[in-house]
Amino acid sequence: MKGIPRLILLVIALFVGLLLWLFSLEYLYTLLYHGIHFPVGPLKMQELLRAHFWTNLVLTLYGTLIIGIHYAVRKKVLTIFRVPLLLILLSGLSVASVYLFERIIPLVPPEHTSSSTITLKMGTILISPQQKEVLLTTPKEPVLIKALLPKGNGLISSIIKDGKDLGYHAASFWTQGYISFALFVVLLLYFVSSLGPVLSISGWPLANLLLGFLLARFSLWIQNFLFLEPVVQIITTFINPILQEPFHRYTALFPLVVLGTFIHIFALLLYLSKDRKQAHG
Repeated sequence: MKGIPRLILLVIALFVGLLLWLFSLEYLYTLLYHGIHFPVGPLKMQELLRAHFWTNLVLTLYGTLIIGIHYAVRKKVLTIFRVPLLLILLSGLSVASVYLFERIIPLVPPEHTSSSTITLKMGTILISPQQKEVLLTTPKEPVLIKALLPKGNGLISSIIKDGKDLGYHAASFWTQGYISFALFVVLLLYFVSSLGPVLSISGWPLANLLLGFLLARFSLWIQNFLFLEPVVQIITTFINPILQEPFHRYTALFPLVVLGTFIHIFALLLYLSKDRKQAHG
């Protein structure tokens, strides 16, 4: 198991690097957007970080997990070591990052819209296709503009949207305590952790990595679907009689946990059958 220490270092470095990189992209994009559309003053860094923290955390978790699984599969780290190690590491890093961030900037539930404050000047005309709401007061008071960022298309925009939606759920679990939040992270990532065999299908490592990201994107989408209220109510009728009351809050995560468990069992049986064939061959 020579690859385990390197895997631990890789996951820690990736988690920190991806989180900082996503914050940097958000800052640059927001700076450019405000510079083009609104003549605002200096951006408030604390508000920017607070608004995008949970989204960036979710995307960082998925990205780190996929790259970590890809590395572990290439280094032939067994599933029995790989899966618990990655889930424990990422849940611990998540709790630590939220704890440290909250000590610097108190977290509040993220909002769906971004707000900018400008000063109303003589002759100012506010016209924007992205404008959602304009609140005008006296000329000496600021004008509050609640505007949605331009709608994007494509895979990246949909991933960011799904990451933002899951970020709301992550924030709610954080308010319930460290253990509840850590368990939420483990259950959220458990299905993706079962995709290790998929990342060894092709002989091209890059193709396997891209396939892993596509599957993680599917997991992100299906998990948001399972969190919809009508879907949760349907799942509840089947799951709640089985689960004890403290685990009812995780009802929406249960279907993918079951699916991930089946994949792990199938991969284990396939591995054992290959070993038996090699022993008799």
